[in-house]
Amino acid sequence: MPLIDFIVFVLGVYGLAWLIVFSAIFEKTRYVLYRIPFLENLLSCIVCTSVWISAFFIIFYFPAEYWYTKLLLIGTTTTITWGLANLLGDTE
Repeated sequence: MPLIDFIVFVLGVYGLAWLIVFSAIFEKTRYVLYRIPFLENLLSCIVCTSVWISAFFIIFYFPAEYWYTKLLLIGTTTTITWGLANLLGDTE
């Protein structure tokens, strides 16, 4: 797995998580989904959202990796998302 693929994947997950959690584009959808308590907790936290986004997209972006490598990638992506969110002030 080339490093550039990993960087693109991490930045893509962070960007998509940010869009879902903070953007005005998904505001109406978020408020509809907030009626379900689990989804309210999931969609109000950029790190929580990034876990599920990376778990979903890792299947398509890194199909040749072993399952334990995919788990490691999910954890690493989540950790980097947490670090970026703290650095950029996107945590609540």
